[in-house]
Amino acid sequence: MRNMIFPAMEEFEPFPLHTLIPKRETGVDRFLAKHSKYDGSGVVIAIFDTGIDPSAEGLQKTVRGEPKILNLIDASGSGDVDTSHVCTGNDIFGLTGRRITVPKHWENPSGKWHVGMKAAHELFPKTLLTRLQSSYTEKWHMQQNFLVASAHRNLTEFDAKHSKDKLTQLSERLQREELQCRIDLLANPGYKSTDPGPVYDCVVFHDGEIWRAAIDTTQTGNFCMATLMTPYIYDRQYERFGDDDQMSYSINVYDEGNILSIVTSGGSHGTHVASITAAYFPDEPEKNGIAPGAQIVGIKIGDTRLSTMETAPSLIRAAVEAAELNVDLVNFSYGEACHWIDKGKVIDQFRMLIEKYNITFVSSAGNNGPCLSTIGCPGTNIASIIGVGALVSPDMMAGEYSLMKKKAATLYTWSSRGPVADGHLGVSICAPGGAITSVPRWTMKKEQLMNGTSMSCPSVSGTIALLLSALKTEKIKCLPAMIKRALENTAQPLAGCDKLSCGHGVVQVDKAYDYIVQNWSNNSPAINVDFQVTVVTGGGKMSRGVYLREMHETAKPSNHTVQIEPMFSKNADVSKKLLLDLHLALVSSESWILTPKHLALHNCARQFSIKVDPAGLSPGAHYAEVCAHDVSKCFQGALFRVPVTVIIPSRMSLNDPSVFEVEELDFQRKSVHRFFLHVPLDVTWAEIELVLRNQEGPSRVTVQTVQLPPLTSYSTKETYHTMKVDSNGPSSIIVPLTGGYMMELCCAQYWSDLSNGRASLKVTFRSLLPSTPSLKLHCGDCWARLDVKCNYRPEEIAPELKLTHYVLVKRPSDHVIKPLGERDMLLLNQERRYQLQLVYNFHVPKSGSEIRPISPLLCNFLYESPYTSQFWMLYSNQMKLICCGDAYPHQYSVKLDRGDYVVRLQVCHEKRTSLEGLKDMVLQIEMKLSSSVNVDLYSTMNDAMVSSNKWYSKKLAPNDVASIFVTTHFEDKLIKNYQPGDFMKGKLTLSKADKVKKEVHYPVQYVFSERAKKSSSKPTPANQTAATSQEYDKALKDLKLQYMKKKVLDVSELESEFGNDLDFLIAQVAYCVENCSYMPTMASVVSEVYSQVNVQEVLAYCGAKVDLSNGADEKQSQMEKAKKILVDTLLAEATVITREFDTVDFCSTETTPAPKHAGRLEEIYVTLHQLLDAKDTQLRSFRIQFARALKYHGILAKLLEDEAGELGPSRTRDEELMAIYSKLGWAHYSMSIRRWLLRNYPRDYQPF
Repeated sequence: MRNMIFPAMEEFEPFPLHTLIPKRETGVDRFLAKHSKYDGSGVVIAIFDTGIDPSAEGLQKTVRGEPKILNLIDASGSGDVDTSHVCTGNDIFGLTGRRITVPKHWENPSGKWHVGMKAAHELFPKTLLTRLQSSYTEKWHMQQNFLVASAHRNLTEFDAKHSKDKLTQLSERLQREELQCRIDLLANPGYKSTDPGPVYDCVVFHDGEIWRAAIDTTQTGNFCMATLMTPYIYDRQYERFGDDDQMSYSINVYDEGNILSIVTSGGSHGTHVASITAAYFPDEPEKNGIAPGAQIVGIKIGDTRLSTMETAPSLIRAAVEAAELNVDLVNFSYGEACHWIDKGKVIDQFRMLIEKYNITFVSSAGNNGPCLSTIGCPGTNIASIIGVGALVSPDMMAGEYSLMKKKAATLYTWSSRGPVADGHLGVSICAPGGAITSVPRWTMKKEQLMNGTSMSCPSVSGTIALLLSALKTEKIKCLPAMIKRALENTAQPLAGCDKLSCGHGVVQVDKAYDYIVQNWSNNSPAINVDFQVTVVTGGGKMSRGVYLREMHETAKPSNHTVQIEPMFSKNADVSKKLLLDLHLALVSSESWILTPKHLALHNCARQFSIKVDPAGLSPGAHYAEVCAHDVSKCFQGALFRVPVTVIIPSRMSLNDPSVFEVEELDFQRKSVHRFFLHVPLDVTWAEIELVLRNQEGPSRVTVQTVQLPPLTSYSTKETYHTMKVDSNGPSSIIVPLTGGYMMELCCAQYWSDLSNGRASLKVTFRSLLPSTPSLKLHCGDCWARLDVKCNYRPEEIAPELKLTHYVLVKRPSDHVIKPLGERDMLLLNQERRYQLQLVYNFHVPKSGSEIRPISPLLCNFLYESPYTSQFWMLYSNQMKLICCGDAYPHQYSVKLDRGDYVVRLQVCHEKRTSLEGLKDMVLQIEMKLSSSVNVDLYSTMNDAMVSSNKWYSKKLAPNDVASIFVTTHFEDKLIKNYQPGDFMKGKLTLSKADKVKKEVHYPVQYVFSERAKKSSSKPTPANQTAATSQEYDKALKDLKLQYMKKKVLDVSELESEFGNDLDFLIAQVAYCVENCSYMPTMASVVSEVYSQVNVQEVLAYCGAKVDLSNGADEKQSQMEKAKKILVDTLLAEATVITREFDTVDFCSTETTPAPKHAGRLEEIYVTLHQLLDAKDTQLRSFRIQFARALKYHGILAKLLEDEAGELGPSRTRDEELMAIYSKLGWAHYSMSIRRWLLRNYPRDYQPF
């Protein structure tokens, strides 16, 4: 029997270390075995990503001992610190309020110290913050539990000594309340149990040669312990904030010391990508990246404030930095869906990197497959970018994923496919899309498995680095166009995978190298020439290929004009252009494309026509190319390709043209099944049903649908479901559709599913077609009508209209246009940029409201946007940064407390005039309603007008039409405090079926106009006459009393005139509050007020339940007036008395005797509690004064906490609470508030 505890070593199979970072699949192992010196040395790769941890294993040195990372840059701005505040001399205070001690050996000839502060939560990723918070909470609760036990013990001991029902003395009742409040405060710590994280002081200065900076990670203000750092490019310096976090950071300085950039990694993604590309492990070479000799520039484009989402400013800064640092290639494992092709300011900058600076650009295709046309930007937008798909090989399945058995190499299910909407292939090549390699230290992991086209992209980048290393050594000049052509022409086709999915195949570095060398040695005239392919179709539409997707496009043969223009690099020799003389053979890969046989091409654009004849093509996707070959140098392969994609729709059922059926999908034979169905104009949704056909069924099937309306990204009309298909019965989903456009339906067994399943497929078109795709109600229209037609089969209609959000439409309260700073001033074409800063103010009426700022003009456009920034920052009225957002508003929402808020929006452009037109641009503040508003619907106009006989449900036969009427009678259910132009939004559903209702709905808006005006309920009496002499005398008296309060008239001057007049006495009380202490004068005045107000009668009135006697209304009015006078006087008296306590530090540890009027203060306490409701704000204000004066710290803290919950944050209140908790001995509460003060009340707004 085998020893399973201590088996012999020879019993194990060696671990397949070569699968950790796959190299065999791309020929890297063969290439390095043959050319060991061409390991990437001499090549610099820019990694546009989430940032790189310089302390991660394998990222310290290259094969030749050079620094692995040449520079680290935060292009996102999330690490920026405003250091524009300048101090001079030796007495320096940081913006945290800490006194700063600067080491004497720091040389600062100017004597100017730029200071700033930065909170760790703005630098650390959420996963790291969560880990640190967990550790903090554990330590915090150790202190908390001790205090909770002590507080309960104190109350128990008090109750043991005093009967709870016999606490006759006010002091005893207050003592017990004090103890109870302490328990309540400990039971509900609120934000004090959460860690705001460290807040660091930062110092920047110029030593006469370069800018230097230091960060006080000790949070003491003593910089003697801080490391003085230079920008990373000079000395490769990096530090860690602390042992707990393990977060590495480096620095850069911009704008003459006014911006300190703290560079950190916003996620593990960037470090993993960099390690795949170029990690070097001298003692474990099997763990090396693809190009261990290459060097790296880490440029962070993922904004930590946005959970590492890229932004237009970060992308443009990255492009400028890459050009200035003269990198050789860019790895871009990022991307988003975009609405239109080949346009946008970011795209312009990326194109310039390639065409002007000769930088090879490699981009991930995206993880949005398996449908066609799901490739992301920028791979879709620039033909010269190398777009990379992701494959998984048998070795990877065994070594990385530990599968029980291997399958043939295949694309990952989620790998995005081409073509692009304009016909460009999109996916150039594919490479291994998974790796186990280094991640940042702050993850507490040494290595991690990650997969995605984000991983296949650096695999190709490393491959290109090997090529460039060889070519540089051999002095072969090879530009990006030639690199891409070499990779495509030598790629190895992936068995069972078409070009739309995996491009030209799996990259083969050794073959690509041989291809380039052969072309160079044969002095091929086209070796570094790119060829711009433009297809002109009907209507003058320009594209980069032919994509015939819709039914009308494939109904008959079509002719397309193709224009080919040679493109040389910006600094190409004139002789190269003059000598270009190509005799090309044009070859179509498929017989259904007709093309001319030859084309003579020189340094000018040439045109020819091709004819696409789809007749006879079977249903499905068909891809072909028109390839151009140099007839004298056939070894070059295709110099350019004209991609052609034709989609032929599947045939619907003969029995029912609204049904499509497939009897068997065999997932063992083919893992991806795609079908194209033309959606008639009157279809609104489809029901897709899968039924298992054998016992061993696929457990996980991806079902994706995509429609492509013009100028719309694939994600707009995309659905994605993962269905479990088993023996329990049919599995079905509902998919909303837009009539008139082709729908691709893709059913794919997940790549790692090893089952051999078969299933049947049924697609049924359904329809309840509204007369308009969206419903817009305006209160000025009073009513609206919607007609719904049933098509194909009977449906049950039960319309529901729900309003779910209230949208404030705000105009800016302020704006400014000014040039951007040093690092943002110029684009790659040397155009100067400007910024427009807009300020919006809004109020949140209810705590817990979920809000979302939306810029309707700019949102949902990033790469394709003509502007270079659309970044907004949401602040409290205390200037605390709450959240940020950019191009995609659906990603950014936040719950806010009741109060006032500010949104600051930055828009950038190179033309000032383009910004001038936006200075009054609206911003929408979308607020989610706590509960949706159900709007009544009616089947006839008569019912709608009288609000009767609401719509419920009705069965419709095909071709039946049902009418829906809605009026604005529901306004009483809506938001009250709206402004004209604000609106509510929601959705309309039609079907009664819950499954359909969830997926198929139509947008609804209700727009507010002018508010209804209410007439006065008290008309002016007809017999009203001019002011009487009594009114004149009263007005004159009020004026004199006002002047007395202002000390213009002396009290003694008016005393003889007014004597004991009650108004005069009340004014004297107010005068004493403002100007006096509790002296005999005020005591006598107060006494006289009480004598004129029957205190006992007022107290009796307040204690009475209901008075039904005659004249009760008049008596109530008199009593309310008397009550107000009494309350105001008592509060004024209390205010003056508590001033005697102001000289006493209520947080002092010394015992002081009670002031002489403490007893009177207690009497006022009792009386006010008899007069006022417990929730009355006047009573709470008095109780705060009372508790503060008599040092009831628990009661005072409880009252202040309650006030904060109602009125919102206040620095003064928080500072008092901090002192109270210190007095109570609750150090962890006090320290938490102290740390939160720095977060909650900054000195200024943060830089964009």
